[in-house]
Amino acid sequence: MINYSFSSERETSPPTNVINQMNQSLSAALSYSERSGYGWSLISSMSDVLDCSGTMAGVEQNKISQQVAKYSEQIESIYLTIEPVEGLLDVNELINSIGSSACKRIFISHSTQVSDDTSTVFRRWANDWSGCVFYLPYNLIAGDLASGVNTAQHYNRPWVSAICAGNLSGQKLPLDSLTNEFGFTAHIAEQVSHSRAIIYTVSESSLLACLPKDNKVGETIPTYGLNSASDIHSILTYLLKEGRYNVVLLCDLHSLASYVELGKIDEIIYHFSTQKGVNLHDSRYHDNQSVLDISDWATVSSTLVGECSRVVYLNRAKYTEVKNHTLLQSRLN
Repeated sequence: MINYSFSSERETSPPTNVINQMNQSLSAALSYSERSGYGWSLISSMSDVLDCSGTMAGVEQNKISQQVAKYSEQIESIYLTIEPVEGLLDVNELINSIGSSACKRIFISHSTQVSDDTSTVFRRWANDWSGCVFYLPYNLIAGDLASGVNTAQHYNRPWVSAICAGNLSGQKLPLDSLTNEFGFTAHIAEQVSHSRAIIYTVSESSLLACLPKDNKVGETIPTYGLNSASDIHSILTYLLKEGRYNVVLLCDLHSLASYVELGKIDEIIYHFSTQKGVNLHDSRYHDNQSVLDISDWATVSSTLVGECSRVVYLNRAKYTEVKNHTLLQSRLN
């Protein structure tokens, strides 16, 4: 087995055809989930695309293996958006399918292990395989797609995207008070359809009726209600054991502040309402100022949604830590 890596720090870099084929795999993965999608392309010796598809981490774990087996005698190269690891897919089934095929090269966009780590099933197999494995330079999209797997490896829980709403005074607003804003419900529905579970605080339970029941792989999305801040740890632990690598949390600002303090949130999708005439006598609105502190979070986007502004924040410390770790792996491989 020859392990060879393209590197942006070396004279060699991936050929254009390699980049294009990997981009197709990344696009396939993105169609399932920005945080836990993975994709692949199976290419023949004549550069024909035999299969280009994807799924979500932890779901349809033999899907790619079945496709490799289907085109066993025609495959020359396989492009993977992420290195195979247990939980993501059935690694043993995959390497058996590849070993029995005509495949000679595997290209991997995102490495989940350091270069000299041979403890994983895939790495042990790859060291004895007659073909070549190529690890490509760090790719931001591939890194985003691997967020769920990275979070599981680093923090022993799924990636959590929290969705909340507040007025310009910092007071919480129920999410369902904004459903008439153009694109508001559609965006949340899209986030949910790309996830493996919904967690919600009791105050936001009414929004569930507006959201899809199935995700992008046709799986029924389970829902979990939170009665107290302490519930989130046990729920996230259970979801990880179930192989669910990214979840959506629907919550109010007060609850979100507690979850942020507990270190359970990776992404915040915050809707700032500019509506006038809010009924402050509604018990769901009447609350003390939020104590949510996101001063150390990175703002990644801001979008107008009707009379609201949707601002997306990422946990800067965790995101930077995982990204730097991945960059180091990319350079070492």
